[in-house]
Amino acid sequence: MQPDEAVSLRMATVGWDRFSERVLEGEQLFGAFYYALLRVWSAIGTDPVTIRLLSVFLAVATIPVLYLLARRLFDGRVAAAAVGMLAINPFFIRYAQEARAYTLVLFLITLASYLLLRALERVGLGRWLAYGLAAAAAVFAHLFAVFVLLVHLGAMVQRRPPKHAFLVMAALAASVVPFAILVGLFGPPRSFIPPITLRWFGGTLDAVAGGIMPWPPVHGLAYGLLAGVAVYRWRPISPVVFCVAWMVVPIALAAAISLAKPIFLSRYLIVILPAWVMLAAVGVMSNRGRSPLAIASAIVLLVLAAQALAWWYFGQPWS
Repeated sequence: MQPDEAVSLRMATVGWDRFSERVLEGEQLFGAFYYALLRVWSAIGTDPVTIRLLSVFLAVATIPVLYLLARRLFDGRVAAAAVGMLAINPFFIRYAQEARAYTLVLFLITLASYLLLRALERVGLGRWLAYGLAAAAAVFAHLFAVFVLLVHLGAMVQRRPPKHAFLVMAALAASVVPFAILVGLFGPPRSFIPPITLRWFGGTLDAVAGGIMPWPPVHGLAYGLLAGVAVYRWRPISPVVFCVAWMVVPIALAAAISLAKPIFLSRYLIVILPAWVMLAAVGVMSNRGRSPLAIASAIVLLVLAAQALAWWYFGQPWS
């Protein structure tokens, strides 16, 4: 197991008194929700395969939720392309097999985004409560989910929802803001994250797109090209804007904060992956996918994904 996975296993198997002590002292506050869930899961078994299966199931559960989200935002063709791109994305596959919280937050932020769209389309307190619970759970799974919730807030304000929606958002803020402050003040230092530079920035985004080599960021450029096609071709533009904001806001805020305290890390930015694969899918399927540029980019993505996965499975280091 990887060192981080060994931490997950220890947190899943130590006594409740030691578990509470490590969380309350801030040593493992950042992943406490995942560790608590893993403790329940560990009743099945504590061998490496069983411990990692929780992440596998969460990753698999993300795929149908992404399909529903993409179909609601765009159409069935884009939804099918989006889940296909997610399923072959090496970054997604890697963390689907690691006993850490990343597929948990990926599943929850995708679910929260889908529930938000449902709530915005039809008035109903139950829909907003479901969204609030999923959104709060996403933040407790990983703090970077807060960046996506800011995008949700912008979309909500734009649509002028009913008053009870603002009550749910106020309750959501009251539950997650103290947690965010505690993590910021008492969470362990992230000394392993280097200061942000242009090279680190490009390599980090390339990793989220599935890249295995630090430079040049070929995967990220291919995904970015498809996103540009989506912006240029897809109409109405509003769902594309939602996905662009979902990508840009977490990247920009994480980069800005990293100027003072480095937090810009590819696995933390897994929260942008649903938006990125949806934009790439829109780029491929725009004009029924007949754009030569989009088709060529899709083929390049398939080849790059196959190469990255081959390197990884044959024991090459993942940068």
